[in-house]
Amino acid sequence: MRADDRLNVADRLKQVAPSAPLALMQKAASLREQGRDVISLGAGEPDFETPRPVREAAKAAIDGGKTHYTACAGEKALREAIAAKLLRENGLRYDAAEIVVSNGAKQSLFNAFHALLDPGDVAVIPSPYWVTYPEAVRLVGATPRLVPTRADSGFKLDLGALDAALRGARLFVFNSPSNPTGAVYSRDEVAALGRVLARHDCWIVTDEIYEKLVFDGAQHHSLPAVCPALRERTVVVNGLSKAYAMTGWRMGYAAAPRAAAAAMDLVQSHTTSNASSISQHAAIAALTGDGRELAAMADAFARRRRLVIDALAKVDGLTLVPPQGAFYVFPDVSRWLGGTLRDATVLCERLLMEAGVAAVSGEAFGDPRCIRLSYATSDELLREGLARVARFLASLPVPGGVGA
Repeated sequence: MRADDRLNVADRLKQVAPSAPLALMQKAASLREQGRDVISLGAGEPDFETPRPVREAAKAAIDGGKTHYTACAGEKALREAIAAKLLRENGLRYDAAEIVVSNGAKQSLFNAFHALLDPGDVAVIPSPYWVTYPEAVRLVGATPRLVPTRADSGFKLDLGALDAALRGARLFVFNSPSNPTGAVYSRDEVAALGRVLARHDCWIVTDEIYEKLVFDGAQHHSLPAVCPALRERTVVVNGLSKAYAMTGWRMGYAAAPRAAAAAMDLVQSHTTSNASSISQHAAIAALTGDGRELAAMADAFARRRRLVIDALAKVDGLTLVPPQGAFYVFPDVSRWLGGTLRDATVLCERLLMEAGVAAVSGEAFGDPRCIRLSYATSDELLREGLARVARFLASLPVPGGVGA
């Protein structure tokens, strides 16, 4: 046996799937480089520029020599700004020692899973889910336990099913507003969820990255604010990527009880150490600014959401639960699945190659009947992209014939 035959990658990676949205973005970019006309409705990235005051603060930080290591958990001034934001906007009281700033909310989630899960533990995840939740749990050596939700209940958890799934679990992941479904839990629904969680001795990780993107009267409610008794076993994850159009700055954070925050700080100290010092100073400006740019972006997303809902309502056979938050729609395309189009993954591949529209298969999110379309792009591109989707679906045969 040759030496290189023995040097395989770690076995745990065999259980981990690649990130479908990132793979799609790379494939769409490759096709554009070949001269193909591709409209991307797959990326979870705002198309707006980062607000000017934030960019100016970053430039000032560079010119002011803020280019060195910071505390692993982040500059104290930034952690204090985050604490002030959490109190002001979410009704959550944390001090700077309970906050860890990371390279994006994704790293905050990884830190939390590594700090709170051991190999063999179970993490309960509602499905559909953001693609990274189960894979990040597997990378720790823990096991994801999925709790399916249904479109006819607005993709919200059945509390009985959740109660059963939590038995023996170490951790529960909660995401509202949801990626990919856009579901937003009301205050009463969060309170009911909290009553179930109170019966189980588990950690809670709540991902609130889309909190500022809610529509049609929906409101975001942070679980430990609604259920204060759960505060001491809840990690609140958030970041600046979505609401502030700062995806490339890699700015995320977690607020947690002191022992959990210290454990997450320890994990990060042996991975990346501190997040970018420049990005941290930009984040201070974002969190302490007047928010005018955020309101303008939110208004644009609300308009685009309505544009998408109205356009998809005209597609015969396509069903959609209108999202209340985030910037995605998650329509059911099962009418066209079967035969050569065995699942949504094949449908998305053909949609990209034949119609020039990049969408993500719902299989990556735990529901192979659906596709995820992002409306984080211009009105013009949305209209053209949706028109292509409609023409493509209209050209497909319906397995079993009309009315099947």
